Amino acid sequence: MKLSDFNFGEYDARREFLRNEKYFTETFIDPVSFPLSTLSNKTNYIIVGQKGAGKTACQLHLETQKAKQQGYLSGLISFYEDLTPDDYKDFSSTQRINLISLEQITSIETQYDFKEIWKRILLIRVAKMLKDEGFENSFIEFCLSSTKGTNSIIDGIKRSLKVEIKVPLKILEAKIKFDPSKIKDGHELTVSEFNKIAEQLLIADCRQYRLYFFIDELVISSLNTKTDEYRARICLIRDIVRSCCQLNDFCVKHDLDMHFICNLRPEIRTKLNEIDPEISKIMDGNDVFLTWDDESLFEILTQKIVCGAPAGVEIDADSFLPATITFGDRPQDFMAFLLSNSWYKPRDLVRFLKAYAKVNPHDTRITEEGTKGCLNEYARVSAVELFEQISVHYSADVIEGLRAGIRRRRYTNASALAESLKPHVDVAPGKLVEQLYTVGIIGNIASVNGRPRYFWSFRQEEHLDYEMEVTVHPGLYNFFNVRHR
Repeated sequence: MKLSDFNFGEYDARREFLRNEKYFTETFIDPVSFPLSTLSNKTNYIIVGQKGAGKTACQLHLETQKAKQQGYLSGLISFYEDLTPDDYKDFSSTQRINLISLEQITSIETQYDFKEIWKRILLIRVAKMLKDEGFENSFIEFCLSSTKGTNSIIDGIKRSLKVEIKVPLKILEAKIKFDPSKIKDGHELTVSEFNKIAEQLLIADCRQYRLYFFIDELVISSLNTKTDEYRARICLIRDIVRSCCQLNDFCVKHDLDMHFICNLRPEIRTKLNEIDPEISKIMDGNDVFLTWDDESLFEILTQKIVCGAPAGVEIDADSFLPATITFGDRPQDFMAFLLSNSWYKPRDLVRFLKAYAKVNPHDTRITEEGTKGCLNEYARVSAVELFEQISVHYSADVIEGLRAGIRRRRYTNASALAESLKPHVDVAPGKLVEQLYTVGIIGNIASVNGRPRYFWSFRQEEHLDYEMEVTVHPGLYNFFNVRHR
């Protein structure tokens, strides 16, 4: 038995689910911060959590449990995968404004509204989901008659000005609450008109269906996108959250058992609040923050090891892990060390196990020396993930400057760290330090009764104390080469 023979899962929950649903199910642990049963159109429909916190895994688990136990249907939109740069070029050729080059638009955030576009996209996706299950009705026929059948998000956006349909509106007259003859051109509707008809047909024809629809990967990066495209994507994310709110309210009002659930990262939520403070009324009243505690994380680690062993091999997790690990003359509990080098997320544990197996493929168990040997790889992959979160606000040049500017484990306060970064970054260093705290690259540290006490954003201690001492996260010591400084 070698560690290279183990399956320690995947960084991406959806990939893990597709490759080995049994392993995914056996190693999933319910979050401690909220019950999955509270995710619905009436209560919580926005999951907020850091990258790797398990948002997609929670969606998948809820999806499979609801489907298997209660017969719910489920659908998914991946914002990151379904919308590409080529789509934007196509988009710009059909719109009144160009979303690639917005020199003439002083504020796209206030002058362009994508809510109706998103609502149409979601209604079409629901119709297609029902069609794939073998159902037929006027709602399905009406929605799918307006699309060529592609799954691309852009299929809805390109038709945002006018929607061409093939179903004669006259035959739908009995099921809708307004006279279709008032629409001047019977085969071409505005998006708003399309949505009003689709919603009326949803009430009339689909009351018997129960479903969850998930919107995942609502992410944005400034690394590889032009400024105008970045602004456009932020607005698209803002309005998909708004449209999900409207659809959930619609389903509650009309007693439809249909739920639209969004995933958001904290840095995206912050950015949305910056461009539109009003959206906080939606998010703050209907979100749950995904967190884990020591016990649940240890259970996840144990399950990943036990269930990932080669077929026929039984693992005692207690003896598989070392009891302690020592740096200098100070031994410490191994699990406490591992968690202090994590960001309290399930993906951190998967990252450690995969990094260990990569560096020590012939080991038969986790050892103290093997752990020390894999910390460089663990820190490297951790930094990549954290810097991706920083990229919501900063370019690649700024990220490169961080490694040159952070040269110590601790700084007397936030200003001292800002001064250290100043020669290496072409942005306001004080604001950058705030972002480093927000994503967990640094934390605060204070002495309480002669013992250090740490403060971290991922424990929902969300505000940096500028006067308090600042420390680099232990999981990044090797990346910044500051473990012994």
